[in-house]
Amino acid sequence: MLIEVGEQTANFASDAEKEIRTPVRRLGKQLTKVGNSLGKAEEHEEIEEMLWLRLWMRLRVTQH
Repeated sequence: MLIEVGEQTANFASDAEKEIRTPVRRLGKQLTKVGNSLGKAEEHEEIEEMLWLRLWMRLRVTQH
């Protein structure tokens, strides 16, 4: 979601008045970066959870 908002904000900057064009463009880029970082963190967390689940399942199988 933040990625889309960031991209739309950056696109809006091209139509903005000269005085605010650069700050709006920067804001758009920052929002996009934050969105990308959050997405990567969520992916990393999901992968970690899957690995723990696989380890737990293997331990259960070896105990039986």
